[in-house]
Amino acid sequence: MMIERRTRSVDVAALTEYFAAQPDVIAAYLFGSRATGQARAESDVDVAVLLSEEDNVTRFERRLQMMAEVSEICGREADVVVLNDAPPFLQNQVLKHGRLLCERDRRARVEFEVQAGQVYADLKPMRKFFQQALFREIKEAGLGGRQ
Repeated sequence: MMIERRTRSVDVAALTEYFAAQPDVIAAYLFGSRATGQARAESDVDVAVLLSEEDNVTRFERRLQMMAEVSEICGREADVVVLNDAPPFLQNQVLKHGRLLCERDRRARVEFEVQAGQVYADLKPMRKFFQQALFREIKEAGLGGRQ
């Protein structure tokens, strides 16, 4: 299966095969412009992975390794996000708009998705408060700050 774009495409089957062969990957998602069909020729490939529990240093090293390997597979720059360490807003964007490439453990994936959704919902009032404060500041002082 290929996700087509005007001038370039990503081999989803090759990505799926790669992530399915990684024993520490619980689930992998394609997200960003390649998943939504809005990529340009120079667009990178954005992938998010849910990893089995390991320490943050190991996850960081794995992220770098996967970025290099996905870049090689796709023939273009790639960014790999470790969902375990991602902020709630990014987790929500991946889960809402991303495309599941593979899953090793359905139960663990679903548990993570439910928990991430709950955290995102719990933070909604705080995001709204800060967004309103920001808009109020911009309205009062302008984009460049107080003059």
